[in-house]
Amino acid sequence: FGLRYELQGPYFAKNNAYTVPLSFENVFGCSGAFNFFKPGNCTNPVTQLQRLEPGSNAYNTDTNNFAPNFGIAYSPDFKSGFLHRIFGDAGQSVIRAGFSIAYTQDGTNVGSTGLGTNPGQSFSVQVSTANGTLPIGSLFRTPGSVPTPTITAPTFPFTPGVNDQAVGFSPDLQIGYVQSWTFGIQREVARDTVFEVRYVGNRAKKLTRLWSLNEVNTIENGFANEFRLAQANLLANNASGVAARSGSFAYFGANTGTSPLPIFLAYLNRSTAVTNPAAYAGTNWRSTTITNNLVTVAPNVTGAAGVLSGNAGLRANALGVGLPANFFVINPGLPAGAFLIDNSASSTYDALQVEVRRRMSAGLLLQANYTFAHSMSDAFASSAIAQSNFTSIRNPRLNYGLSPFDIRHSFKGDFIYELPFGKGQRWATGIGTKTNWLLGGWGVNGTFRVQSGSPINFGNVQLVNMDRGDLQKMIEIRKNPTTVTWLPDDVITNTIRAFSISPTSPTGYAGTPPDTTKPFIAPAGYGNCQARFNGECGITNLVVFGPRFTRIDASLIKKVTFSENTNIEFRVEALNVINNQNFKVGSFAADTVSLAGTYSNPTFGQTTVAYQDTS
Repeated sequence: FGLRYELQGPYFAKNNAYTVPLSFENVFGCSGAFNFFKPGNCTNPVTQLQRLEPGSNAYNTDTNNFAPNFGIAYSPDFKSGFLHRIFGDAGQSVIRAGFSIAYTQDGTNVGSTGLGTNPGQSFSVQVSTANGTLPIGSLFRTPGSVPTPTITAPTFPFTPGVNDQAVGFSPDLQIGYVQSWTFGIQREVARDTVFEVRYVGNRAKKLTRLWSLNEVNTIENGFANEFRLAQANLLANNASGVAARSGSFAYFGANTGTSPLPIFLAYLNRSTAVTNPAAYAGTNWRSTTITNNLVTVAPNVTGAAGVLSGNAGLRANALGVGLPANFFVINPGLPAGAFLIDNSASSTYDALQVEVRRRMSAGLLLQANYTFAHSMSDAFASSAIAQSNFTSIRNPRLNYGLSPFDIRHSFKGDFIYELPFGKGQRWATGIGTKTNWLLGGWGVNGTFRVQSGSPINFGNVQLVNMDRGDLQKMIEIRKNPTTVTWLPDDVITNTIRAFSISPTSPTGYAGTPPDTTKPFIAPAGYGNCQARFNGECGITNLVVFGPRFTRIDASLIKKVTFSENTNIEFRVEALNVINNQNFKVGSFAADTVSLAGTYSNPTFGQTTVAYQDTS
């Protein structure tokens, strides 16, 4: 047993290059700390950045990092009875157990990214005709025609621009840690051979997470309700038979089957004349960036809200008619991004490990093990900067699911076998030296690995005419004349069709609709399910396993012995001796595989990636 104390100091500045918000609360902007989804409450100071003075810490020091560890090994000696039959004679069995706490080391990327995102190392100085700093007709090749920009040092504190991002550290950011424990029994099953079974568990707590604060709001501000009206407007206008209305979700007046849309009108036309059809003029009302979100076969409430809140001109329109600045997001002063670094990430790992080991004896060495593991996490990510946004701040548990490192089954081993022919072996031990050069000294060895495929995150989708287990059974490599696919052809075809949408089509699809009698993957809004926040419809994060990995390497060896201390060895190496192509969904260079945004691509369901042994 032991106790370790570990002190990791916070990031601190060594020069004047970095800035931080005035306070932890200030990164939330005018809404105030953690006042999510409260439109209209915009009375707190806007985010401002101050210099992180040399020697100043980005957050407080975590001082209570005590890491105990404990281990025990016990060799039982039961003289008779049932326990003697299980554990054998003295020294034939060992019981081991242990527990420890270890603290994580994130590296410097978390701090350098968190601090480097804030303006400070660089500031934008624009020279353009648009803002009058560059005379029209100026030529860079003509000396004196281009004015020298006037650059002044920033005055602290300063308000970041609309294209800037800001990151704040939780003031009491702690060092994440992992609780690990194991329990195992080792038993001698034959001379030179032992069998061992172990349980291993990890619980990683208070891990670092960098996440976005500006989740779009659609509930408290009434936008989700208006979305339904906009969707009904689009349907009515498409069915009207009037060319001027087709593809538009605007209000066209009484007795047209359309409804006024005050929120859309404020953002798109800077108007409050909600009952005046003439106020709904302009091309924005048929822009596919909005209308694609209104299609009933794939409605996207948050997507439509994001279009309005993510455009500076549209935000200015809404402010001009009195809508609050934080109508959609908590920190409207930083539309490009407001982020927080805290300890909100965690993961778990549990595994049953079975191992057989035979030491070199009678020309044979063998080691083989099998692991059945299960890893869960609330961040399907592998990020040196610890970034993993919540699916929805309203329900952080929606993120919890299979880890990207959940390899469920893994069988591995290696062996050395010296063929029993020739001098000193079981057979033909009395042959002559030259005959032994031919018959003796042969051997084979190798390594092998067969394991489950790595996890694939399908994102927030719906499964039609199948469940997760059915989808998992479908995933296997199919070698076609010109392509390699990992799903059945009809699933691929119908999935592509389900994600190929059109706001002007009577069916809602850009081409042939999917065959609803067959299984396929569909958008989360399939069936006109209107998610007011991400994850409310469909499966929040659908994760299944990709194609399995199989690899066998082998060697054929011939050793010719000339004397006690002189020999020559010939070896033939066969890497991937069964010539198996291990195809993978996603890149082998990527730690995680996410398919969101790929479903309408004609190449969905195909792979061109196979493992290559670059060594």
